[in-house]
Amino acid sequence: MKNVFIHYLLLLAPLGLIFWVYEHFELSSELLAGMILVYFLTYKSYLDGRRLVAKNILSPHEIWIMIIPGNHLRYFKELYFN
Repeated sequence: MKNVFIHYLLLLAPLGLIFWVYEHFELSSELLAGMILVYFLTYKSYLDGRRLVAKNILSPHEIWIMIIPGNHLRYFKELYFN
C-alpha cells in the first residue's frame, strides 16, 4: 500500500460509511461514538501500521504499536505525505 491515493481511500471510505449509516438508519449518538472510537483505535491504527510495514519502516510484528497515542505523530510524514 505504497500508493497515497489508495491509502487515503481506505482511510476515509469507512468513515464516510459510518456517517452514511448513522444518517440513513437513525442510530443513536452513543452508537455513532462507539463506531468512531472503534474506527480510530483499531482500523486506522492497523491501516497506518500496514502502510509503514509496506514502506519498510516497521516490521510486521510492530503494527499494533500504532495504537499507542502519539505514534501517528512520530511517523506523520511517512504516513500522509510520501
